Amino acid sequence: MSGKHLSVLIARNASKEDGPSGVSDKFTVEGKLVAYLTIKWDATDALPSQQELEVRWFNGDKQVSAQKQIVDLSASPQRVWVSTLAADIGVGKGAGKVLIGSKPFSIAEKL
Repeated sequence: MSGKHLSVLIARNASKEDGPSGVSDKFTVEGKLVAYLTIKWDATDALPSQQELEVRWFNGDKQVSAQKQIVDLSASPQRVWVSTLAADIGVGKGAGKVLIGSKPFSIAEKL
């Protein structure tokens, strides 16, 4: 799998029915952050049926947490998400990094 297969959004929430909501690159410390991943491929891409994805949450250069998830890649596209509390990341420049891509954002006390 490579970066061409993945798009990453950072949002306040996500659901199977509605997808991501509150998509932005600026957040406050209240509530949670969701890394919403869309994985797409075509028939010419030879991908394993299951793939382990790891999302790492950063404040600046410091990693504050990591989450792993097994994703079923039996049909394209697949949409998955993982979440963390914004307060756990803290105020400053943050990033949600995936094995093959990342999405920067910032957190402030108030907008």
